[in-house]
Amino acid sequence: MHSVQVRHDSFHKAMVLQATAPFGKGEAEHPIDRGVYFADIWFEPLDRPATIRPHLSFWSEIARTAAIVESCRSTPTPVRLADIVARTLNKERALRHHPDKLAPMRTWVITHGRPRSALEAWGARPHTEPDWPEQGIWRLATLVPIFVIVCRELPETPQTLLLRLMGARNTLRRALNELKACDEPWTHPYKDLLVRRHVMVAQPHYPRTKDDDDFLQQFADVADQFVTNLRQEGRQDLLRRLFGLRLQRPLTDAEADLLRQREDELGTDPLNELVLTATAEEIEAWLAQA
Repeated sequence: MHSVQVRHDSFHKAMVLQATAPFGKGEAEHPIDRGVYFADIWFEPLDRPATIRPHLSFWSEIARTAAIVESCRSTPTPVRLADIVARTLNKERALRHHPDKLAPMRTWVITHGRPRSALEAWGARPHTEPDWPEQGIWRLATLVPIFVIVCRELPETPQTLLLRLMGARNTLRRALNELKACDEPWTHPYKDLLVRRHVMVAQPHYPRTKDDDDFLQQFADVADQFVTNLRQEGRQDLLRRLFGLRLQRPLTDAEADLLRQREDELGTDPLNELVLTATAEEIEAWLAQA
Protein backbone atom coordinates (compact mmCIF):
# COMPACT_ATOMS: atom_id res chain seq x y z
CA MET A 1 0.00 0.00 0.00
CA HIS A 2 1.20 3.49 -0.70
CA SER A 3 2.46 5.23 2.43
CA VAL A 4 0.19 8.24 2.15
CA GLN A 5 -1.19 10.07 5.19
CA VAL A 6 -4.94 9.90 5.54
CA ARG A 7 -5.96 13.42 6.46
CA HIS A 8 -9.12 14.64 4.74
CA ASP A 9 -7.32 16.12 1.72
CA SER A 10 -5.06 13.12 1.16
CA PHE A 11 -7.51 10.31 1.94
CA HIS A 12 -9.07 10.50 -1.52
CA LYS A 13 -5.63 10.66 -3.11
CA ALA A 14 -4.67 7.50 -1.24
CA MET A 15 -7.84 5.81 -2.49
CA VAL A 16 -7.04 6.77 -6.08
CA LEU A 17 -3.43 5.60 -5.79
CA GLN A 18 -4.56 2.26 -4.34
CA ALA A 19 -7.26 1.68 -6.95
CA THR A 20 -5.05 2.57 -9.93
CA ALA A 21 -1.91 0.79 -8.71
CA PRO A 22 -2.62 -2.45 -10.69
CA PHE A 23 -2.78 -0.43 -13.91
CA GLY A 24 0.19 1.91 -13.72
CA LYS A 25 2.10 4.49 -11.72
CA GLY A 26 0.45 7.32 -9.80
CA GLU A 27 2.07 10.40 -8.31
CA ALA A 28 0.42 12.73 -5.79
CA GLU A 29 0.93 16.51 -5.98
CA HIS A 30 2.40 16.27 -9.45
CA PRO A 31 3.93 19.59 -10.64
CA ILE A 32 2.68 20.95 -13.96
CA ASP A 33 4.31 23.69 -16.04
CA ARG A 34 7.37 24.11 -13.80
CA GLY A 35 5.33 24.01 -10.63
CA VAL A 36 2.86 26.75 -11.56
CA TYR A 37 0.07 24.16 -11.19
CA PHE A 38 -0.11 20.89 -9.27
CA ALA A 39 -2.34 17.92 -10.06
CA ASP A 40 -3.82 15.93 -7.18
CA ILE A 41 -2.77 12.74 -8.97
CA TRP A 42 -0.87 12.20 -12.21
CA PHE A 43 -1.23 8.69 -13.59
CA GLU A 44 0.82 6.89 -16.26
CA PRO A 45 -0.49 3.50 -17.46
CA LEU A 46 1.51 0.31 -17.72
CA ASP A 47 2.07 -1.22 -21.14
CA ARG A 48 0.59 -4.46 -19.80
CA PRO A 49 -1.74 -3.73 -16.88
CA ALA A 50 -2.83 -6.36 -14.39
CA THR A 51 -5.87 -8.54 -14.98
CA ILE A 52 -9.02 -6.50 -14.41
CA ARG A 53 -11.03 -7.40 -11.33
CA PRO A 54 -14.77 -6.64 -11.14
CA HIS A 55 -14.43 -4.10 -8.32
CA LEU A 56 -11.80 -2.23 -10.35
CA SER A 57 -13.49 -2.48 -13.74
CA PHE A 58 -14.23 1.24 -14.08
CA TRP A 59 -10.86 2.16 -12.57
CA SER A 60 -9.32 0.29 -15.48
CA GLU A 61 -11.20 2.73 -17.74
CA ILE A 62 -9.91 5.70 -15.76
CA ALA A 63 -6.41 4.25 -16.07
CA ARG A 64 -6.65 3.44 -19.78
CA THR A 65 -4.71 6.61 -20.70
CA ALA A 66 -2.38 9.00 -18.98
CA ALA A 67 -4.60 11.03 -16.68
CA ILE A 68 -4.94 13.81 -14.16
CA VAL A 69 -7.26 12.86 -11.29
CA GLU A 70 -8.62 15.69 -9.14
CA SER A 71 -10.62 15.03 -5.99
CA CYS A 72 -12.59 18.07 -4.86
CA ARG A 73 -13.07 18.65 -1.15
CA SER A 74 -16.21 20.64 -1.90
CA THR A 75 -18.41 20.90 -4.97
CA PRO A 76 -16.28 22.79 -7.49
CA THR A 77 -17.24 26.30 -8.59
CA PRO A 78 -16.82 27.51 -12.19
CA VAL A 79 -13.51 29.11 -11.16
CA ARG A 80 -12.25 25.89 -9.54
CA LEU A 81 -13.18 23.94 -12.65
CA ALA A 82 -11.44 26.59 -14.77
CA ASP A 83 -8.25 25.97 -12.76
CA ILE A 84 -8.52 22.24 -13.51
CA VAL A 85 -9.04 22.95 -17.21
CA ALA A 86 -5.92 25.14 -17.15
CA ARG A 87 -3.89 22.37 -15.54
CA THR A 88 -5.15 19.91 -18.12
CA LEU A 89 -4.27 22.12 -21.07
CA ASN A 90 -0.81 22.88 -19.69
CA LYS A 91 -0.08 19.20 -19.13
CA GLU A 92 -1.40 18.26 -22.57
CA ARG A 93 0.82 20.90 -24.14
CA ALA A 94 3.85 19.47 -22.34
CA LEU A 95 2.97 15.96 -23.55
CA ARG A 96 2.97 17.05 -27.17
CA HIS A 97 6.76 16.81 -27.04
CA HIS A 98 6.41 13.07 -26.24
CA PRO A 99 3.46 11.87 -28.35
CA ASP A 100 4.82 8.35 -28.58
CA LYS A 101 4.96 7.95 -24.80
CA LEU A 102 1.82 9.21 -23.10
CA ALA A 103 -0.55 10.89 -25.53
CA PRO A 104 -3.52 11.01 -25.40
CA MET A 105 -4.55 12.01 -21.88
CA ARG A 106 -7.75 12.63 -19.94
CA THR A 107 -8.73 14.39 -16.73
CA TRP A 108 -11.12 13.03 -14.12
CA VAL A 109 -12.73 15.27 -11.48
CA ILE A 110 -14.30 13.44 -8.52
CA THR A 111 -16.87 15.32 -6.45
CA HIS A 112 -19.69 14.32 -4.11
CA GLY A 113 -22.39 16.65 -5.43
CA ARG A 114 -23.19 17.91 -8.92
CA PRO A 115 -21.50 21.28 -9.62
CA ARG A 116 -24.43 22.64 -11.60
CA SER A 117 -23.13 26.14 -12.35
CA ALA A 118 -19.64 24.87 -13.18
CA LEU A 119 -20.98 22.20 -15.53
CA GLU A 120 -23.23 24.73 -17.23
CA ALA A 121 -20.35 27.20 -17.61
CA TRP A 122 -18.27 24.57 -19.40
CA GLY A 123 -21.06 23.18 -21.56
CA ALA A 124 -20.97 19.76 -19.89
CA ARG A 125 -23.28 16.95 -20.91
CA PRO A 126 -24.03 13.54 -19.33
CA HIS A 127 -21.65 10.98 -20.78
CA THR A 128 -21.40 7.22 -20.82
CA GLU A 129 -19.66 4.52 -22.85
CA PRO A 130 -19.72 0.71 -22.84
CA ASP A 131 -18.60 -0.64 -19.43
CA TRP A 132 -19.12 2.79 -17.83
CA PRO A 133 -21.79 3.58 -15.20
CA GLU A 134 -25.00 4.58 -16.90
CA GLN A 135 -25.23 7.84 -14.96
CA GLY A 136 -23.18 10.15 -12.75
CA ILE A 137 -20.48 11.11 -15.29
CA TRP A 138 -20.37 14.40 -17.19
CA ARG A 139 -18.04 15.48 -20.00
CA LEU A 140 -16.94 19.07 -20.41
CA ALA A 141 -16.97 20.75 -23.81
CA THR A 142 -13.18 20.96 -23.98
CA LEU A 143 -10.68 19.74 -26.58
CA VAL A 144 -8.90 17.47 -24.10
CA PRO A 145 -11.41 15.03 -22.56
CA ILE A 146 -12.35 16.18 -19.04
CA PHE A 147 -14.90 14.14 -17.10
CA VAL A 148 -16.66 15.00 -13.84
CA ILE A 149 -17.70 12.03 -11.68
CA VAL A 150 -20.56 12.92 -9.31
CA CYS A 151 -20.42 10.29 -6.56
CA ARG A 152 -23.96 10.97 -5.35
CA GLU A 153 -25.39 10.24 -8.82
CA LEU A 154 -23.54 6.98 -9.50
CA PRO A 155 -25.58 3.77 -9.59
CA GLU A 156 -25.05 1.61 -6.52
CA THR A 157 -23.16 -1.25 -8.10
CA PRO A 158 -19.91 -3.05 -7.18
CA GLN A 159 -18.30 -1.23 -10.10
CA THR A 160 -18.80 2.16 -8.39
CA LEU A 161 -18.29 1.19 -4.74
CA LEU A 162 -14.80 2.64 -4.33
CA LEU A 163 -15.85 5.91 -5.94
CA ARG A 164 -18.89 6.17 -3.66
CA LEU A 165 -16.59 5.71 -0.65
CA MET A 166 -15.23 9.10 -1.69
CA GLY A 167 -18.68 10.61 -1.35
CA ALA A 168 -20.43 12.03 1.73
CA ARG A 169 -23.53 11.71 3.88
CA ASN A 170 -26.02 9.06 2.67
CA THR A 171 -23.82 8.12 -0.29
CA LEU A 172 -20.92 7.38 2.06
CA ARG A 173 -23.11 5.62 4.61
CA ARG A 174 -24.53 3.20 2.06
CA ALA A 175 -21.12 2.56 0.53
CA LEU A 176 -19.63 1.81 3.97
CA ASN A 177 -22.40 -0.69 4.66
CA GLU A 178 -21.74 -2.36 1.31
CA LEU A 179 -18.05 -2.60 2.15
CA LYS A 180 -18.93 -3.95 5.59
CA ALA A 181 -20.95 -6.76 3.99
CA CYS A 182 -18.06 -7.66 1.68
CA ASP A 183 -15.17 -9.46 3.39
CA GLU A 184 -13.13 -10.33 0.30
CA PRO A 185 -9.33 -9.86 0.39
CA TRP A 186 -9.47 -6.90 -2.02
CA THR A 187 -11.42 -4.89 0.58
CA HIS A 188 -8.64 -4.88 3.18
CA PRO A 189 -6.50 -2.04 1.81
CA TYR A 190 -9.55 0.23 1.61
CA LYS A 191 -10.76 -0.70 5.09
CA ASP A 192 -7.24 0.03 6.32
CA LEU A 193 -7.31 3.49 4.74
CA LEU A 194 -10.73 4.22 6.24
CA VAL A 195 -9.68 3.08 9.73
CA ARG A 196 -6.55 5.20 9.61
CA ARG A 197 -8.55 8.20 8.44
CA HIS A 198 -10.93 7.68 11.37
CA VAL A 199 -8.07 7.51 13.86
CA MET A 200 -6.57 10.74 12.51
CA VAL A 201 -9.80 12.71 12.32
CA ALA A 202 -11.03 11.55 15.75
CA GLN A 203 -8.13 13.18 17.59
CA PRO A 204 -9.33 16.03 19.84
CA HIS A 205 -7.11 18.71 18.30
CA TYR A 206 -7.64 17.72 14.66
CA PRO A 207 -9.01 20.73 12.68
CA ARG A 208 -12.23 18.99 11.66
CA THR A 209 -14.60 20.27 9.01
CA LYS A 210 -18.30 19.47 8.61
CA ASP A 211 -17.31 16.74 6.17
CA ASP A 212 -14.96 15.26 8.77
CA ASP A 213 -17.74 15.24 11.37
CA ASP A 214 -20.02 13.57 8.86
CA PHE A 215 -17.36 10.94 8.14
CA LEU A 216 -16.98 10.15 11.85
CA GLN A 217 -20.73 9.78 12.22
CA GLN A 218 -21.11 7.54 9.18
CA PHE A 219 -18.05 5.45 10.02
CA ALA A 220 -19.03 4.74 13.63
CA ASP A 221 -21.26 1.79 12.69
CA VAL A 222 -18.53 -0.08 10.83
CA ALA A 223 -15.28 0.99 12.54
CA ASP A 224 -15.02 -1.85 15.05
CA GLN A 225 -15.78 -4.53 12.47
CA PHE A 226 -13.25 -3.10 10.02
CA VAL A 227 -10.50 -3.21 12.67
CA THR A 228 -11.45 -6.78 13.57
CA ASN A 229 -11.51 -7.83 9.89
CA LEU A 230 -8.07 -6.37 9.29
CA ARG A 231 -6.56 -8.08 12.31
CA GLN A 232 -8.14 -11.42 11.44
CA GLU A 233 -6.70 -11.02 7.96
CA GLY A 234 -3.26 -11.27 9.52
CA ARG A 235 -2.05 -7.67 9.88
CA GLN A 236 -0.42 -8.30 13.24
CA ASP A 237 1.03 -4.79 13.47
CA LEU A 238 -2.31 -3.05 12.83
CA LEU A 239 -3.15 -2.31 16.47
CA ARG A 240 0.36 -1.05 17.14
CA ARG A 241 0.15 1.26 14.12
CA LEU A 242 -3.26 2.58 15.16
CA PHE A 243 -2.09 3.32 18.70
CA GLY A 244 0.92 5.07 17.21
CA LEU A 245 -1.34 7.20 15.02
CA ARG A 246 -3.41 8.25 18.03
CA LEU A 247 -0.27 9.15 19.99
CA GLN A 248 1.40 10.69 16.93
CA ARG A 249 4.58 8.73 17.70
CA PRO A 250 5.74 5.12 17.40
CA LEU A 251 5.12 2.85 20.39
CA THR A 252 8.17 1.83 22.35
CA ASP A 253 9.06 -1.86 22.49
CA ALA A 254 7.87 -1.96 26.11
CA GLU A 255 4.51 -0.42 25.15
CA ALA A 256 4.13 -2.85 22.25
CA ASP A 257 4.81 -5.79 24.61
CA LEU A 258 2.24 -4.42 27.06
CA LEU A 259 -0.29 -4.05 24.22
CA ARG A 260 0.14 -7.69 23.24
CA GLN A 261 -0.16 -8.78 26.86
CA ARG A 262 -3.39 -6.86 27.37
CA GLU A 263 -4.80 -8.21 24.14
CA ASP A 264 -4.24 -11.72 25.48
CA GLU A 265 -5.90 -10.77 28.78
CA LEU A 266 -8.81 -8.61 27.58
CA GLY A 267 -9.48 -9.76 24.02
CA THR A 268 -9.74 -7.61 20.92
CA ASP A 269 -12.98 -5.68 21.38
CA PRO A 270 -11.89 -3.48 24.34
CA LEU A 271 -8.67 -2.55 22.54
CA ASN A 272 -10.54 -1.73 19.33
CA GLU A 273 -12.88 0.55 21.27
CA LEU A 274 -10.00 2.19 23.12
CA VAL A 275 -7.97 3.06 20.03
CA LEU A 276 -11.02 4.32 18.14
CA THR A 277 -12.60 6.43 20.89
CA ALA A 278 -10.07 7.40 23.61
CA THR A 279 -8.02 10.59 23.57
CA ALA A 280 -4.25 10.51 23.21
CA GLU A 281 -3.91 11.46 26.89
CA GLU A 282 -6.16 8.59 27.96
CA ILE A 283 -4.18 6.15 25.82
CA GLU A 284 -0.90 7.42 27.31
CA ALA A 285 -2.28 6.88 30.81
CA TRP A 286 -3.58 3.41 29.92
CA LEU A 287 -0.20 2.35 28.54
CA ALA A 288 1.56 3.75 31.61
CA GLN A 289 -0.43 1.55 33.99
CA ALA A 290 1.62 -1.34 35.38
